[in-house]
Amino acid sequence: QMHIYTLQGNHDMPWHNKSKIKDSGIGVLESAGVVSFLGATPLKYGPFCIYGTHYECGVPVPDRSDVISVLVYHGMIWPNRRAAIPGVEGLTARRALALFQYHLIVSGHNHKSFCTETHNGVLCNVGCLVRQSADLKEHQPRVLVVKESKQGFDYDWEYLKYDKDAVT
Repeated sequence: QMHIYTLQGNHDMPWHNKSKIKDSGIGVLESAGVVSFLGATPLKYGPFCIYGTHYECGVPVPDRSDVISVLVYHGMIWPNRRAAIPGVEGLTARRALALFQYHLIVSGHNHKSFCTETHNGVLCNVGCLVRQSADLKEHQPRVLVVKESKQGFDYDWEYLKYDKDAVT
């Protein structure tokens, strides 16, 4: 049996209000024990210590003794430079890796998928599973697969099958 670990995203919060999370769909699933929220206390899975930070919440400091520290982060990350979208704050991937000091950061909020590697670590933004605008017409839905390896960890995209004729 598999258990699902997740974060509270901006679309999960009724009226973007964190205090209303229990009234949301994901809050009901958490109350029923179907999902668990990641947080400042790491989930230990083999050599991985997985931390989480919800939308508009602080980033926990990883324990430096963690074999492989992983941050699941719901915040805006840009691949190279901040996009010119008025009112949208965020960090570049390089800045997030330097600032947060995790071996691997898995981020969401930016709808486009990308990975960035630096001497500080790896950041993969998983993007979205569905197309939400015309500029995502060529986007192929994907999930990130991370596995333990001799070098620490390996990662790759697993592309999901879909009917191209159904895309409009």
